Formats: sequence, structure tokens, C-alpha cells
Amino acid sequence: MRSQGCNIKIVKVCVRDATKKRACVPDDCEIVTDYHAITTDPEIDMVIEVMGGTTDAKDAVFEAMSHGKDIVTANKALLAEHLPAILEVVDSKNITLGYEAAVCGGIPIIQTMQNALFADSVTGIKGIMNGTTNYMLSKMESEGMEYDAVLKEAQDLGFAEADPTADVDGLDVRAKIALLTKLAIGTYVDPEQVSTVGIRQVAKFDFIYASYLKSTIKLLGNAQVQPNGELSIMVSPTLVSKTNPIASISGPTNIASVTSKNLGESYYVGPGAGGAATANSIVSDLVMACRGGTSAPFPKTKQLKVASDYSSKFYIRFVVGDCVGIISDIAGECAKNGISIDSIVQIPLDTQGWERDRCPFALLTEECNHSQVQAATAALEGFPWAKEKAFVMPCI
Repeated sequence: MRSQGCNIKIVKVCVRDATKKRACVPDDCEIVTDYHAITTDPEIDMVIEVMGGTTDAKDAVFEAMSHGKDIVTANKALLAEHLPAILEVVDSKNITLGYEAAVCGGIPIIQTMQNALFADSVTGIKGIMNGTTNYMLSKMESEGMEYDAVLKEAQDLGFAEADPTADVDGLDVRAKIALLTKLAIGTYVDPEQVSTVGIRQVAKFDFIYASYLKSTIKLLGNAQVQPNGELSIMVSPTLVSKTNPIASISGPTNIASVTSKNLGESYYVGPGAGGAATANSIVSDLVMACRGGTSAPFPKTKQLKVASDYSSKFYIRFVVGDCVGIISDIAGECAKNGISIDSIVQIPLDTQGWERDRCPFALLTEECNHSQVQAATAALEGFPWAKEKAFVMPCI
């Protein structure tokens, strides 16, 4: 690191099993199993936390900060859930906090927001922020696989954890969009306030309809400043037009789209996870800190009210027992709730092998509020032809 103006020495590494052989550990580095040996060591200036979670990791980070140590972390859940308390200590102790690896893996989105776009006014940020779910959705689209089958394959290949909840239920993206919202726009949002829908309900016939509509399906984190000044923030599967650059991102790759006053819409693409991508971001933060050139971790403050609703065009998919009067029932509930229908799409059953007692079809709405769609679909669940809960996605 001397070529970068840094004199860095790795003093201690904390692991679960000290007897396990490990590559890339310097001979003079001490292996420990108790993180207190690192967080309280007066000779250590910086702690790098990559253990994950919000239990031991939280205790380790707060203890290290209490001893005045700078922090580099890849832990988006810890930051998102405890950001106000973390920033209070960072300010009071004048601590450097680097977290490039916490969001979008190897994409330098954090330093870009902190520096290159600091003077710009960001009004929206959205994108693919989880490689596991994007891999799964890409496989469902390209190979016509059902959700359960593609999840098992992702687990067998190591893309998905044995407990995939954080990924498939959108909790990972929820933490990331909360952090990016604070960083880019300036408003802190507790992750529990973020409307979050995962991908469990996405089915292969949704991709058939998406293709028919010249679109695809992506799990997006999305934060936008609305015309009334309120902030809408959500995680949801989204019907994405093939003309949108986001639609072209497949596999574990991530993309962030940033809308700002000066630049309009700009895109940042790269690997969303993996050892090399994570390590690259961590080393970048480490070098920046050693150079003394790190920015304020969250340089903007803008208190916006979090909206309880948002507007969009919506894709609504029903699974029904085919009978007379279904379209009339749906149109009636849409009218009651002020929803204008743009189009109704039903691919002929015999071309897909779909059974008449479980027939999927979709409709697209004009621009309306999400609450209107929720009210209409909730009412329609009570009709005898409805075989399962309607699946709803915003469209971009």
C-alpha cells in the first residue's frame, strides 16, 4: 500500500476456528477468536467488520468506536437499523466510517454519492441491489423455471443461503435502499417503514406475460421524491420495460439508477457480491481513510415525510377458475376504487397448457395509487372464481 501513500499493517484477525488453515494472512498477524482482543487493543487504529448480522457485529462495532477506532464495514443491516446511534458516535468521536462494500458490492456507488454527486440534488434512486434474487429471476425468465426449482438450484450453487429469507423477501434490498436514501437524498428511513415485497409470489407465467408486454421482472429498491415533497420508498418486484437499461441486467449483477437535477438519469453497473468485489470496496475505504481523504459518511440532511402511498401504473395478475362474468367483476371493483384499466391480457390457454380451473391472466392499470389497487384486489379475493391472491407489481 506504500504506492498509495499508506503504511498499513494487519495486526489481528478474529475467526471462529483458529486451527483452520487460511490463505493471505501475514505471518506476523495474530489469529484470535475473541473480538474484544481487537476492539479494545490500544495499538489498533481501525477495525474492519465483515462478520455480518446485528448481534455480535453490533457489539463489536460500537465497542471499537467507543475506543476511538475508525470503522470499515460491509454490514448493511447493522448500518440501516442503527444508523442514528452509529452516526452520533462517529460525530462525537470524530471517527472515519467507510461502508462502500455494504451496498451493491463492487460498484463504487457510495463514494460517488459522497463526492461526485455531493453538489447535485438527487430526487430518486432505484435499482437491482441483490444478486441472488436477480440470478433467480433471470433463470426463471430464460429457462421457464418455477420459483421453487430455481431457489433450490441457487442454494445448491451457493448463490442463496439455506435460509433465503433476507434475499427472497426483500429484506437485504430494504436495508440497502434505506442507506442509499439517507446518503443520496438526506432522509433517514427506518427499514421497518419501507414497504417491502419479495419474489416468492412471482411465477413463470408472469414472465410469459412480461415477454408479451415487451418487459421483464426485476426486484427493485426504489426511493423517489414526489411532486408534493414527500418521499416514497419501497422494495418490490417490478415490471420493467425492455427499453429501460435496468431490464438488461441479468445474473448476480447489480445496477443503480440515480436521478438528479444536474445530470438527469445516470446508471452505475457492476458485480453485486462476491469475495473479490467486497474486498475491492473494503480496501478502497481503507486506503481512503489512510490518506485522510474520506468524506462525511452521510453528507446530506433533508427531512422529508415518508409517504404512506405511491402512484404508478400497475401489473395485476389473477389466477382464476374460468367462468362467465370475471372481467365484469374486476372492472366493477376497479371502477369503485377509481382505477382506470389500460389493458387486459390473456394468452390463449391451449398455447400454454394451462388448465381452465387455474387460469392466469393479467391487466395493466393507468396511473393510480397503490392503495387503490390494494383495496380493489382485496375485494376481489372474495369472489368464487379467485383461486389465489392477486399478484401486484408497479411498472416502469
